[in-house]
Amino acid sequence: MPRPQTPYRTADLDLVKKNLSGILSLSTDVVSKQLQTEHPNDVLPLAVMFRTVFSEVHLWQSAVLALVPEMAWVEGPRGVPQIRPEKVASMRFLSLEVPDEDAEQELAQVRTRQVLFERLLDAMPAASKLAYRNMVRWVDYKEHPDPNVRKFPLSSDSAFGYNLLKLESLMADRLRFHEKKCRDMLGLSDSQTTPAKVTFECLVAAEDDMRYFIQRWSVVNDSEELVPECLLAQVSANLSANRALLELAAMEARGKEAEELCVSFLRELNRQGLTSIPEEVDEWPEHEIDRELRRLLTKRFGQGGTMLHSELFSRGPMSDSDIVMVDLWSRELQQRYMRVRGASCEFNQAKDAHAGRHNRFIFALAMVGAFYCKTSTLWEFTGHSNPRYAVFPDPKETSFGNREAPATHAAQVLLQAYGMIFYANSGWNLSGERVREYAEVASVKRSYQQCMLRFAVKGRSSRELLSLHNVLEDSGHASNPDGCSQVHAA
Repeated sequence: MPRPQTPYRTADLDLVKKNLSGILSLSTDVVSKQLQTEHPNDVLPLAVMFRTVFSEVHLWQSAVLALVPEMAWVEGPRGVPQIRPEKVASMRFLSLEVPDEDAEQELAQVRTRQVLFERLLDAMPAASKLAYRNMVRWVDYKEHPDPNVRKFPLSSDSAFGYNLLKLESLMADRLRFHEKKCRDMLGLSDSQTTPAKVTFECLVAAEDDMRYFIQRWSVVNDSEELVPECLLAQVSANLSANRALLELAAMEARGKEAEELCVSFLRELNRQGLTSIPEEVDEWPEHEIDRELRRLLTKRFGQGGTMLHSELFSRGPMSDSDIVMVDLWSRELQQRYMRVRGASCEFNQAKDAHAGRHNRFIFALAMVGAFYCKTSTLWEFTGHSNPRYAVFPDPKETSFGNREAPATHAAQVLLQAYGMIFYANSGWNLSGERVREYAEVASVKRSYQQCMLRFAVKGRSSRELLSLHNVLEDSGHASNPDGCSQVHAA
């Protein structure tokens, strides 16, 4: 008796299982078995979609941050699993600026993501489309109710993807909750940094909280039991999760770059006797901060500067245009940092903590460090002949009107460098001794966020994901165990 004919060709199965292995973070053997026994009718629609997307954008998987294969997970600091921060990880969709019309490749990468999600929905059977439409529908960033999200014009995602931000925000809330309890018990003042050992313990408690919430919210209720299982909805949810995971991996990579910048630069400043912010900064009039900052930077790092007598400064003095760039970018970075911090706490609190002249000087130091350490970072979008670019802008770029503001990855390096200098020190000291410890704490926090997202999405059925989505969708904007809201970029 002849075997029943499959509704797809072998080439279709090979293409689909290869891509789904990375999207679902499962082995190809597991994916192949699931496709052949549980979802044979989904193979051909997925194969057609993958071929169509590939014809429009080469290496579309990297372009849309689609793949997080099993092997991407490695042991990170303190033994906490994290995604290896490789070249495919990017924060391109967290840009504050829309690429101009000449940036065809960049815009194509953004459009491909939307096309992929819309075609996943279109390919669903009628019953699945009705059940999962609200979860997998494409949401334009301008339509999002959270003003923090609307700051990022490339961040459009599925409704499920945006709801993952609530999980990330809630985990940050739970960490703050446990840290506050521990700080109160230890009698720490606001000026004292939480000890790293305490933060690590609080992260474990926060993850335990999140696992409890997620497991409870993923229980399929009676009405959802009637919903058909849908591989295409599962793929859509995993694509959103993979973007979030790879953005955290990209933040991790930028953190490594910032750490090396800070350690090298502060070590040399300390060796030359600069161990705290110069006292003259205290006297800067508010309306003269720009002028005074340029003057101080020129005295230290300009022609004949007092700090230039070592190998680290072999690049020579900073030009007047370099120092102007430090002034302009440090102001922009300070404002950006307060907006980001203000997304997770009251803006006035962020302003009180980071808006002063001393803070401005630290932002400027981070830029000077990037200049002398020749710090580079990965391009946000693929397609460049050189995969990396200098964090501190080249004079040729600025002369053509480019790099008027720091690009996403460059800004992330400098913002993290500021945080390492600010939080690794007490008062206005500039010691490099505790930078690596603070960097490790930040790294472990990102690892726990990744682990939480992995637990929330990976290996879950489409009905469980729908149940989780419905709870998050109904949670509003309250920051409590039953609902929360924030932006992933914060």
